[in-house]
Amino acid sequence: MDSFSKAYDNFNIATKVDPIFVKAYYYRGIASEEMGNLEGALADYKQASGMSPEYQEAQEAKARLEKK
Repeated sequence: MDSFSKAYDNFNIATKVDPIFVKAYYYRGIASEEMGNLEGALADYKQASGMSPEYQEAQEAKARLEKK
């Protein structure tokens, strides 16, 4: 769990340094999801999907969480 928390923090910094770094939102979403924050994860997946509609992994993660 600690490594997901560190990953979240690092990707959070990445989104602040480079707000158009799409993969940072996606991977922050993964970290959030693994820590049980499904609402935060969904928000990040939506952000990544909206910024890059062709980003298949983000689209799939978003769709999966929207079904829950």
